[in-house]
Amino acid sequence: MGGVGADSSLGTRGAEGNLVLNEDGYSVHVLSDSGGGATLSARLVRLSVNADLTGAGVSEVSIPNTKFKKTDDPGDTAPRIWDHKMPFLAQQVIDEGYNLPLPYGIALVYANVKQEMFLTNLKAGINGSPQRPWPVATLENVHANNETVQVKLDTWVFPFMNVFAMLGSISGEALLDIVLDINGDGNPITFPIMADFSGISYGLWAPRSLAVGTTGLSPSR
Repeated sequence: MGGVGADSSLGTRGAEGNLVLNEDGYSVHVLSDSGGGATLSARLVRLSVNADLTGAGVSEVSIPNTKFKKTDDPGDTAPRIWDHKMPFLAQQVIDEGYNLPLPYGIALVYANVKQEMFLTNLKAGINGSPQRPWPVATLENVHANNETVQVKLDTWVFPFMNVFAMLGSISGEALLDIVLDINGDGNPITFPIMADFSGISYGLWAPRSLAVGTTGLSPSR
């Protein structure tokens, strides 16, 4: 059975081509998967019917046209494959129907903390002597400004266990006034004090184990 037809397509789902057969009024419509173009062609088509199945409403049609070839779609029932090395036992969890997050993570944390503090019960010792209350002195207008930048790396070792390590720097300053009323006459002397500090911080955390973390500070001046 012969005929002529025209095809056109554009994009991932093109327009259909129409093949008009010369006999019996049959027509065949073809959908392209991708690409673009237009063609005018002549085709030879063979149609066959399975007489044994016609009564059941099933027939067999054979059309020798390579444009009907289509890659199989795995569908929703296809098994999922976990293609990361971590965490351990991930594939077993995926097979049970659970979803897992990405196994690795990185975070950058910045914080700037300003504090106002109220200090009481000041004690002082001179030249290594025991510390004793110093009623003639008080601390006033105490402020602290801390700034820190932390980098955090984490990974899922098992689907139920995440571990992380962190490293960062800390810097800041503390300001306060030392008020001395040595004579007790209500005319105190005020000494403004400012202290700078800086240091590093690091930590390691894992469940059911000892979490290690420390901060080292040293005065900058």
